[in-house]
Amino acid sequence: MTHNRRNISLHNEEFVSNIPIDPDSASKKFALDGKETIYAVCPNAKCHKTYPPSFHNDSPIPMYPKYCAHKELPGGPECSTRLTRSHVFMDVSVEVPIKRFVSFSFKDFVSGLLSRPGFEDHMDNPHTFSVGDDMRDVFDGQFLQDFKLPDGQPFRSTIDVGR
Repeated sequence: MTHNRRNISLHNEEFVSNIPIDPDSASKKFALDGKETIYAVCPNAKCHKTYPPSFHNDSPIPMYPKYCAHKELPGGPECSTRLTRSHVFMDVSVEVPIKRFVSFSFKDFVSGLLSRPGFEDHMDNPHTFSVGDDMRDVFDGQFLQDFKLPDGQPFRSTIDVGR
């Protein structure tokens, strides 16, 4: 839409102007805040062992082992693949993972959902299934319509219980 700005409609102009232009703005706009943990992952194609960060002496800088200590079999040789590389931040050299895995806190995710205005009320409302072949959400799928709880009751929201 922005290649030919002469022919862009006012609606599209407003739409484009509301698109976040940097990751921090996008994170705030779409409520993507939450606790994340960056793990170091062994880059060896036969290993992929993950290592959580550790923090020493109240430092905010995450520390990772330099080499992978995973053993495929007890008593076997260690993988020994390099996990980190040196990177300079503001004249300070730190070790950063060569391969990363970013994990987000599930509790933060769920609490973020439940804190959105009207979301819990929406969850607590009994689900009404869509008519025809169009699906509005996952609960319109046959699997969840047929899914039963251990007591034999259907897995769907009622007036008393939200799912």
